[in-house]
Amino acid sequence: VTFALAATTALPTYNSLLLADGFASFGILSYLLLASPGRLSRLEQAFLGAVLLVSVVSHLTHIMMLIGMVAALALLAWARFSPKPPRAAWIAGMGGIVIGFASVQATALATKLAFGHEPQLLPLLTARFIADGPGREYIESGCDNRRFEFCKVPIGNPNSNPLILFGRTPRDGAYMLAGPEQRRRMGEEDVAFALAVIRHDPAGQIGAMARNTVRQLAYIDYDGLNQDCFARTNCWESLPTRIRDRLRSTPSGRGGWPQKAMNILLYAVVLSSLAALALVSPAIARRDPDRWRLLRTWLLVGFAAMLVCAFFGGAVAEPQYRYQGRLIWLVPLLASIAILIRLQLAGKLESTRRVAEA
Repeated sequence: VTFALAATTALPTYNSLLLADGFASFGILSYLLLASPGRLSRLEQAFLGAVLLVSVVSHLTHIMMLIGMVAALALLAWARFSPKPPRAAWIAGMGGIVIGFASVQATALATKLAFGHEPQLLPLLTARFIADGPGREYIESGCDNRRFEFCKVPIGNPNSNPLILFGRTPRDGAYMLAGPEQRRRMGEEDVAFALAVIRHDPAGQIGAMARNTVRQLAYIDYDGLNQDCFARTNCWESLPTRIRDRLRSTPSGRGGWPQKAMNILLYAVVLSSLAALALVSPAIARRDPDRWRLLRTWLLVGFAAMLVCAFFGGAVAEPQYRYQGRLIWLVPLLASIAILIRLQLAGKLESTRRVAEA
């Protein structure tokens, strides 16, 4: 199963980028195992707990995904829709959330001690809401007497979230062209600006957030494999010359990866996995209700994590290949588990029939 996942899904791709993303899916798997009734040794529980903790201290979105999983598991347990979770599920879940947020505060404290101020936050929501349209309309309507810093600066390209944040020319950018103090205020005003936009046009902005979440949920491509932009002078200009030249010589820098073919394979595998889950689940539910309840819990709690990830990736930041691509191999994995259960049940049924005939 692992070999098949490595050959047909994005499992090795996003784990090899040396980003925090790789810990997202392994954090999900660790929590699903800890939340499952069964016999785990103390060593196994400690290992899974350690993986979960590494995940939550790696990225803020991983903390939010864990919150979504704990909430989904609590709702399922309350409705008696899942097997009773072991105590380890609540200890690991709540402990992971607390430690995750503590790590955020520790990072802020360490940054303040080193640089004299806390980390400067990017105005992600502000840029996203402006690019969505309602934020731009709010600014054009007067912006509550221009009370936000973003209302006082020219925005070169209001239709592009990345350019609003990172564009460096008056034709494109806004945030990077502002002074340090202005950027600090933009970050501090981010949530307040977003709430003001929602009050200004609730239907428009909430609708845009829903659309972006769905876009992110379905965005599983390999789009980051080829980084063959070296014909442009500003391609990876922040890298040291030696590293930049080395990147240029790789298959990625030469555009050598067959991204389109790999995307076709990836989408085919994911869609086939969803079809397999739909086909084998009814038989599992009929023949082994206990295992079906556990598998159903894994599917629902795992989807809760994916939905939270898609919300923060799409509705808060910018829909892109990374956020869902790092998780999508879990779908074929769960389908493989379901197929193996179905084959086991078919084997047991055949054995029972032969015994009865004998």
